[in-house]
Amino acid sequence: MVSDIATASGEQSRGVAQINVAIGEVAKSALSTSQQAEELAASAAEMQAATQSMLAEVGRFTLRRDEPMRAPEMAMSGLPAELMAQIQALILQQTAQSASPAVKGSSNRDGRGYGSF
Repeated sequence: MVSDIATASGEQSRGVAQINVAIGEVAKSALSTSQQAEELAASAAEMQAATQSMLAEVGRFTLRRDEPMRAPEMAMSGLPAELMAQIQALILQQTAQSASPAVKGSSNRDGRGYGSF
């Protein structure tokens, strides 16, 4: 009976040792995961800052519209053709007057040498 107790005690001792090893592995994994999460958070913050910087740089540029803006579609199917032609001519005249001509010369206003970019 004493030998059975000694055998069982030895088995329990080995089981506890295996549990300790497993807990150590879980702790290492948790630490690694924590470090990776911190690195990801730092990378995300860097990407956010880079994105904001790029948006600020791109926001300096404006595009000229080459097409005249169209009036919103309305239910004008009941209007006479002559009145529709007058409305279209008026809209074209207004958009032609408001169109800005292209400016010749350098558009490099910030002085950092992006004019030839």
